[in-house]
Amino acid sequence: MLSTRVIALIAPLALVVACDPAKDEPTAEGAGAAEDRARDPDSEGSVIDDVDREGGVTTAQVADNAPSYIEVEASLEVVASATIGADGGLSGDLRYLRRWGDSTPCDLDVAFTGAPMAGDCAGCDFAFDVAAAVSADRGEGACPAPTLYTLLDNPSYGTHDPVLGFWSTMTTPSYTWDDGYGGTYTWGGATYHDVFQVGYSWTTPAYDGPYGYWAGGTYGPSWSTWSMDEWASPYASARVDGDTLSWDLTQSYLTYEAAYGATACETFTWEEATAVTPRVADQSVRGTLGCVGYEAYGWDTGGMTPDGTTHYQLDGSYDAHRFTAAAGEEIQVTVDTVAADTAFDPLVYLLSPSECTLAYQDSGADCSFAPSWGQCPSFKFEAAEAGDHTVVVTGWGSCVGEVAEYQLDVVRL
Repeated sequence: MLSTRVIALIAPLALVVACDPAKDEPTAEGAGAAEDRARDPDSEGSVIDDVDREGGVTTAQVADNAPSYIEVEASLEVVASATIGADGGLSGDLRYLRRWGDSTPCDLDVAFTGAPMAGDCAGCDFAFDVAAAVSADRGEGACPAPTLYTLLDNPSYGTHDPVLGFWSTMTTPSYTWDDGYGGTYTWGGATYHDVFQVGYSWTTPAYDGPYGYWAGGTYGPSWSTWSMDEWASPYASARVDGDTLSWDLTQSYLTYEAAYGATACETFTWEEATAVTPRVADQSVRGTLGCVGYEAYGWDTGGMTPDGTTHYQLDGSYDAHRFTAAAGEEIQVTVDTVAADTAFDPLVYLLSPSECTLAYQDSGADCSFAPSWGQCPSFKFEAAEAGDHTVVVTGWGSCVGEVAEYQLDVVRL
């Protein structure tokens, strides 16, 4: 689902333009002048493109050359403490808090226990195999919960078995290689103190299928260092005081997220079409995306100097068009190029009324004007729910020229 920031980016655009009192005041042209300007794609400030007035699909543009990615302020906090009992076991709690823009997808309390590690932990003072479970979940959405931060078994392929350990003194192994010039190169062999690490072992199942065969097995542990005295992390620290362990991490950073299609819908109901929909002017929308020029480094110069040719690629913008579909309606969506000097490789996303990604495609049919690489997207789908769907038009890679022009057909079949 689009983040609240993205919705705020797109929705007010239509509201500001459609509700501008200066545009809705009656003029000498008559009370219908504002509506006429809204239907004219050349009118200043209009968000309505060409519309179908013959009973087909009506599309309204809700984002024009918007950036494909938006800046997001994110933060991550981990606070954990544990006690080693008289029986040698471990018990503790941690909180895992992850903020992303205006939302808090993760706010977990995790309770964990540990038993002395069964595997090898060379030189460690102690190490534990950990079992953890969520004791409270106050998050607002899908929460990525990596094992290294939460101690949760977070299976992606196979299972992850978390471990933690402490070394009052750790000496890394030493490795020596021939440096290729008659000498040697040595790495490792350093000694560190008060090293606290969290890690995991992982087990993968056997696989015998069309992509090959492997027997599976158990690997690891793979350790991640949280703290040691020769290296003071600006983000993480750990303390071992007798039978008490505690560790924490705090990070704040800027990152980016897609301005559309952040979450995939549970089901995909589309199928690839075999040809571009024939052009019908009153069922089509035209749009333009930006491209930026650059000079590539040529093979004939050993990759050291530009090849002397200006190349173009998409500038990372997108257009979004909205249309209404009834449940059960079959719709075909096609994006095609419109001229040889503005051709590009289009990519299209279809968002459901709940704004998850229902379909996406970058091929399916030959373009009317071939880009330097790729095909044009064309697919059919049956609307699972009634409401406003959104078609997002962007692109991959190269443009032929300084702009990328397209024609979008959204047709009821």
